Amino acid sequence: MPMVRFAIQVARHQLKRGKKFIIENPKDSALWYTKEVQSLLREAGVTWDSLSMCAWGMKDPVSKDFYK
Repeated sequence: MPMVRFAIQVARHQLKRGKKFIIENPKDSALWYTKEVQSLLREAGVTWDSLSMCAWGMKDPVSKDFYK
């Protein structure tokens, strides 16, 4: 999980400097359940939301179904 740890490190770097960050991953990804991400989500100033990519017209290139 080096990439997860790196993303958390970058997020905390941004927080310490009063800056913002985004971590994008599918809503049902195991990433959100890792202890590192769960710890980050409890920190002051950290919020989360869910975005349906079909709202932006994003479709699967093969099936042509909208992404959710």
